[in-house]
Amino acid sequence: MLRKASSLALGSLLAVGLTVTISPAGFADPALAAAPSASQPAVPAALIAAAHQRPAADDAQAPGGNALDIDFDAFTKPLDEPNYVAIGDSYSIASFALTTIWEPCFRNLLDYPHLTSAQTGLPLVEPACIGGSGTGYWYSSKMKGTDVAVKVPYRELLNKQTKLVTINLGLNDIMLAYDKKLVRECFDATYHSSDRDHSACAAKVEKQFRPLIKILPKVLEGVYKDAKTRIAKDGMVVAVGYVEMFDGDNLCWDNGFIGPADRAYINSVFKRVNRAVRIAARKARVAQYIPGDYQTAVTSTCGVPFLRWSSFTGLPELAYPLHPTFAGAVMTSRALSSMYLAKHPYNVRPTTVEPASEDSDESTTPTTQAEPKAAPASKATPSSKATPSSKATPSSKAAPSATVTSLPKATATAKASDTPSTPTMEPAA
Repeated sequence: MLRKASSLALGSLLAVGLTVTISPAGFADPALAAAPSASQPAVPAALIAAAHQRPAADDAQAPGGNALDIDFDAFTKPLDEPNYVAIGDSYSIASFALTTIWEPCFRNLLDYPHLTSAQTGLPLVEPACIGGSGTGYWYSSKMKGTDVAVKVPYRELLNKQTKLVTINLGLNDIMLAYDKKLVRECFDATYHSSDRDHSACAAKVEKQFRPLIKILPKVLEGVYKDAKTRIAKDGMVVAVGYVEMFDGDNLCWDNGFIGPADRAYINSVFKRVNRAVRIAARKARVAQYIPGDYQTAVTSTCGVPFLRWSSFTGLPELAYPLHPTFAGAVMTSRALSSMYLAKHPYNVRPTTVEPASEDSDESTTPTTQAEPKAAPASKATPSSKATPSSKATPSSKAAPSATVTSLPKATATAKASDTPSTPTMEPAA
């Protein structure tokens, strides 16, 4: 009974995609699906459309274009100042559960987009939403069964003021396909399997999974390329992958009663999605960050609590089940911020500096005025002639010469520093 309850609970948590995120070319519409062949099942029409059909204009909509395009998402208003746009699914917004923002997308105050915004100094626009997919990048998300668009396409939030955009998509394009059929069938088979040496999940969904993962790189490549054309000329697109769930088939204390064969297969799903992200990023010529590439035994799902980057049950860290932990969000934000600041070191929010004292101003002003005369003075007085000269310069005139000589170094140091500061000058002898 406990196993059955756990199966339903965990399967539902991973499968949940808000009904408002279903696109008009949705996965659930069998009439739009490609015709199946004898060798493989039908591929959802939304995935095919995202891979091969691009909107002809910025205001293009999916079939059934009589939608009322009203964006009810208060967190996704474009900004007319340098900004950071975080596009993604529930793996973008997962963090400490108690800091969840109780709105339709269940974003989090401590998710990696908020942390990255704080570290880079860029105001955040966060269309990332639970259930997000590649289709939502191109088309409005509509309330299921209606033509009311409650979320504009992600791409419309990008503009020439966008300096950084992270795109964390791909997993839902597969696991929530066929009206969330794959993830439900996987966990149902896993929890009811008595043979722990063979993957019941693989036997149930691999045939449907294979054609989806094959087309995913093309889907993501189109998204990344389009994002590059819409942001600032010196802007940065980062393709973000996923944390992995298990450490292969090794022993795991947070396994949710799942056998080693199924743990290995579930982890292989994440690895193959990350591979698709990597291929698409390379072809689109954008930066990439794959958290799973940097996970160790300590930070894996089976690692040390509060240090690991992902959790299966969500305990004891109070994280979302089958999602990244707060530690995972912190490490992802640090990596993304470092990538951005390496390219834009001066785009951080300026630090408030206390005004210099009057004494400092008086000592600096004469030196600054003497700066234009420094160049000819140093060039016109070679050191070889100054030493043997019998007509020595009075000490009162030597002081400016010494001060001017040290000035260029102090000025260069001040310009190299990111935070403005008053250079410290030694008094003249």
